[in-house]
Amino acid sequence: MNTAIDDREGFAAFLLRLRGRGSAPKALIAAQTADRVVAGNPVLAEWAAEHNRDVVIVPSCVAPDRYRQKTDYTVRDPPRLGWIGSAGNESYLQVVASALREVHRRTGARLTLIGTTRPTLGDLEAMIDRVAWSESSQYALLSELDLGLAPVPNLLYETGKCGYKLLQYAAAGTPVVASPVGVNREILSALQMPGPEGSDEWVDAILDVLTRPMQAREALGRRAREVIELRYSFDAWLPRWRDAVGLGS
Repeated sequence: MNTAIDDREGFAAFLLRLRGRGSAPKALIAAQTADRVVAGNPVLAEWAAEHNRDVVIVPSCVAPDRYRQKTDYTVRDPPRLGWIGSAGNESYLQVVASALREVHRRTGARLTLIGTTRPTLGDLEAMIDRVAWSESSQYALLSELDLGLAPVPNLLYETGKCGYKLLQYAAAGTPVVASPVGVNREILSALQMPGPEGSDEWVDAILDVLTRPMQAREALGRRAREVIELRYSFDAWLPRWRDAVGLGS
């Protein structure tokens, strides 16, 4: 079976550009000529359905057993916020820059940025501690955060993202605050995590999660891990994936 597959955040977002820009011949030809297209979320599936009659949704997934489970939910002094991603996406933190400055002013919170070590975020760098990303270290580092962040602007390109950061934080049992854009809204609802929109809402959401009793934060993190195992793990979606690519019984 000739199958066009999009199950990673980067390629998923790239496909969405087709709507606004109208020209990405390789992806378009792949969608038109594939026997079936596997899309990572409903937005991408809607685009794919314009070019192929057989579209199956399989969301981005993680392997939760690879992530070290958070065990201590006592908030550090100062609190430790976190973000993981590529250099090309670091600018998303500017979406909530004023909120981060205010949280830092009130609590002294620091931001661990797991990605590149090259400063790119202007005056935000004063509260940032950069850690180089590696395949192995990411699975341990996320459990050391008090709160994971996943801000994105509410723009066309970003609605095609597949919420991978949220899944990573939750797999580690780390609470998360994220923009309710695209599939993020659905994931946040399942995790029962905040989805603020404006700057003031971001400040309130971050402070709310940081100041909850330790037992409440632990319950939030445990639930997040369970949701990942049941709804967003590779094991949970393996049967549908095998059927989608023609490997089913």
